[in-house]
Amino acid sequence: MSLSKKMQQPKKNSKGFTLIETLIAVLLFSLLSVLVSGVFSSFLKNYTESKKTLQGVEGGQFAMNLMAKTIRVSDVKAEGTNILQVYDFSQAKCLKYSWDSVGKKMQASYSTEAGQGTVDKCAFTSMGGAQDLTAADVQSASFKVVPSTPTTLGFVIIALTIKDDTQTSAPMQIQMAVSLRNYKPN
Repeated sequence: MSLSKKMQQPKKNSKGFTLIETLIAVLLFSLLSVLVSGVFSSFLKNYTESKKTLQGVEGGQFAMNLMAKTIRVSDVKAEGTNILQVYDFSQAKCLKYSWDSVGKKMQASYSTEAGQGTVDKCAFTSMGGAQDLTAADVQSASFKVVPSTPTTLGFVIIALTIKDDTQTSAPMQIQMAVSLRNYKPN
């Protein structure tokens, strides 16, 4: 066999990839890359949303703990479901916790006058400027008061619904029950 005939015959055991095999490999790698980036993007979106929700819950818990500290040793009265009137025995002052539905914030207003020993004697018309207790991610707030009796101590339930405006998930609802130590026999 001559040298020219050997060069013209294709090798049967050729190693390497054909153009079709290479294109298929690139296509599969591209599809896998798109899938992985989609999963990663979804994970990142869920992580940032969870982080925003957690920040809102932490802010709501801070406000509820701050209110609970005062409510626990106070005389309280609910005015509807969005306003809680309080006479704080420790400071001898009247204060009011209220839900601002326009600004979406829980606020505390303090009386400029000394209180008279009960919430019923407070002048809630002469309240000082309101201080915001929560951020704007609180969607709603409510109070429920169960008064103390001679046989049982009462309690106040504070409930907040938290959702950031950019969240796509359902709002978080948190609540706290604060026991009252305010019963005074007549």
